[in-house]
Amino acid sequence: SFPFEMSGMVERNDMSEMLTNDSLSLKGKAYKIIDEHFGALKKIWDQLGMDEENISLRNKTVLTHLQNMLQEMVKEEEVYKESIIKKIEKKAKLYMEVCTELGREVETSEESWSILAVEKFFRDKYREVHEEKSKIMNAVRRDKEQEEDLATKLGEASILMSLSTIPSAEDIARLKSRIEYLRVELVKRTESFQEKRRDIKTFMDVLKTEPTTEFEKMVINEEIPSFPLSIDTMYKVEKIYDLYKDRVDRARTESRKIKIELATLMDRLELDDQQTSHIKRLLDACGVTSEDIKSLRTALEGLRAIKRKHASKLVDRLKSELDRTWEDLFFSDEQKKDFSPFADDPEVLLEMYEEELKKLEIFKEETKEALDKFRQHQELWRKLEDFEYKSHDTNRYTNRGGALLLEEKERKRLNREIPRLEREVARAVQIYDEDHQQTPLLVYGKRVVNYIENQRMRFEEEKEKEKQFRALMRNKQIEEEATLGSRPITPRSARKRPGVSTMSDSKKPRLGAAMSLKGSNSKLRKVDSSRAITDTQRSERCMTQSGASASSSLSCSYSDFKENLELKGRRDNNTRSSIASRRKSKSTPNLTRLAATSPRRPARAGALFLTPSQSTSMLLRSRLPSGRTPVTSKLSSKHPPSRRFLLS
Repeated sequence: SFPFEMSGMVERNDMSEMLTNDSLSLKGKAYKIIDEHFGALKKIWDQLGMDEENISLRNKTVLTHLQNMLQEMVKEEEVYKESIIKKIEKKAKLYMEVCTELGREVETSEESWSILAVEKFFRDKYREVHEEKSKIMNAVRRDKEQEEDLATKLGEASILMSLSTIPSAEDIARLKSRIEYLRVELVKRTESFQEKRRDIKTFMDVLKTEPTTEFEKMVINEEIPSFPLSIDTMYKVEKIYDLYKDRVDRARTESRKIKIELATLMDRLELDDQQTSHIKRLLDACGVTSEDIKSLRTALEGLRAIKRKHASKLVDRLKSELDRTWEDLFFSDEQKKDFSPFADDPEVLLEMYEEELKKLEIFKEETKEALDKFRQHQELWRKLEDFEYKSHDTNRYTNRGGALLLEEKERKRLNREIPRLEREVARAVQIYDEDHQQTPLLVYGKRVVNYIENQRMRFEEEKEKEKQFRALMRNKQIEEEATLGSRPITPRSARKRPGVSTMSDSKKPRLGAAMSLKGSNSKLRKVDSSRAITDTQRSERCMTQSGASASSSLSCSYSDFKENLELKGRRDNNTRSSIASRRKSKSTPNLTRLAATSPRRPARAGALFLTPSQSTSMLLRSRLPSGRTPVTSKLSSKHPPSRRFLLS
């Protein structure tokens, strides 16, 4: 099985030794040494006078000793040679095994090499691969020890792996993967255990209790060496954590429930200052321990006794509280009628109201997000309606101080925020309806989305009505101006402000002065005054109706502003023309003389020609109550139809 033939090699080596000069020289030296020693022995024997027989016997003895000695030496060399051959076989075998484990190619010796050279070759090769194997095995042993240590800390079984031979690459990769998993698992379990330990200690401190079992003491005692964090151990720790957490949660829930009821009863009952301070002190100081909950229960029983004593008064207060809750939840009258309690016993009636309020509080908490969004939407919607109401006020175009720009920015913000809130409301309502399919969320008896849509539809309808109304009033004004002439309007700068007077007492008009007729100038002033009063009343009526609608275009554009300015300019021109006409009329005694003496003027655009009878009819109509028609036949007969007057 070896890459060389040992026996043939030995024979060839012996033959080569025998044929060498060194071998011949060695024989000659041996013969010389034997000859010298035999000569010395023969001389001694001759001196002793031994006979030939004794000398022959002694020669045979010497030859026997020499032969035995040489045979022993040959045997020893044969044994040494055999040992070298066995070493070669052993080293070669080990070398091939290690190469197989390492997956390396086996190197072979040359046929011409001697036995010692072959032995040295395999000895060196084996030492080389053995050192490489030792490095690998040492690394594997370290990994295996680490894996066993991690498995012990986690209370898990270690993987089985033979360390007598080099593991395969798959086994080494599996070992490293196992170590990585155990390391991560140990970190995770350690963090979880420490967190649970802190929480359990916190729960015990909150409850003011001590551990009851040895395992609980081991868990919270940090001085005790860490025990295996096995799955079973972690499960027990989790159970302890859940136990104390449940106790704390139940204690907190009960404490909070009692405190809420105490605070509610304290607000509803008419308590004296001492009782109120005692309840407040309990609410602030009491926690979740058994002693604290016991104190809260005692105080609650006392307030409940007072509540039963004043049940009738509390019912009236709960009615008001129930009304406020209904308003907060946007209940309709039909929804309010669903709760119609009746009981002869005030305590029973009080319990019914309290139960209803508890249900509404739960409902309020469930619908908090959706109703808060809806409430924000309604607030912005009211702002939008207020802006729409103010958009018809002509005073907003004067003394603005940047108010129009601020109003425009606010309108843009409303146009941006209202649709966003509508989407958020719809999303929140959808989430609530999915969780409560049996009871959809309603506001004022309608679904929230439908209510908002109806609100917007009403808004658009009111806008359209207001638009039509303003168009109707504009057409009516145009018709009146075409029939009666445009009315003069006092310039805004000349109007009298409330509470401010620029006229002296002697120049202020007296009562009835405007109603008296003293000449034609009084008649003309009466006509203008009547028109001004009538148009002022008409304007006030228009403003009242437009304000009642509270719905117009979504924003007041600058085109409306320009239109109002143009209308104001036309009115100012008419006013200046009217003032100029009145100044000219002061030099003539009456309208008839003015018409007879004044030269004819070309008609201006927008002026209205009236006959004297029509002018007189207008003058009398302004003095008569509404619905009466004056008789103008006598007045009309004095002036021929061909005479006309130009009234601006």
